[in-house]
Amino acid sequence: MRQYGSLTIAGFLAMFFSYNIFADTNFSPVVTLRSMAGFVFLNALPASRGQDEETHFILDEVGTLAGLNKQYSGGIIQLREPPGRRTFLACVAVLPNAQLTRSAACNNDQGTYFTLLPVRNGTVQIQNLSTGLCLVGDNEGEGIPSTENCIETGFIVPQSHQWFIGPAFGNAWISPVAIQSEDTVGDR
Repeated sequence: MRQYGSLTIAGFLAMFFSYNIFADTNFSPVVTLRSMAGFVFLNALPASRGQDEETHFILDEVGTLAGLNKQYSGGIIQLREPPGRRTFLACVAVLPNAQLTRSAACNNDQGTYFTLLPVRNGTVQIQNLSTGLCLVGDNEGEGIPSTENCIETGFIVPQSHQWFIGPAFGNAWISPVAIQSEDTVGDR
């Protein structure tokens, strides 16, 4: 009996002193980006096959970036592709000519850094730090957004400039219960 008591105490102490052993201290959510105009941003730069996984991004916060964090109240982030899609780390970048591309130089290229500019209705403008331009989803559908000048805070922001950061979505799966087709149901 004494043996079980010492095991219980040891188990309790282990839980007490290691309360965050399974905690994810570097939480980077997987999200989808939709413009209020109905445009869905795909991570398959530059081509797409229309799969749900191509709408997923990891919103990765950049810790400290040479004192720039104080300048940007919306924080500094990178839009990365989820792991497993490619053999290399890839993130969204804006080139000096204002076009979006996929970059493998995620840690040393300021073209991959963005900040979020809040809009009053809960959406955000996504501004690139190197160009100062914002991502714009002009029309309904899916693809790669364009870039335009950001709209200053206090002015009416067009829907194409407003981005909703939503949870990742994917295919729905039917429960594992066997489902009979109409052909087999009529045979009974």
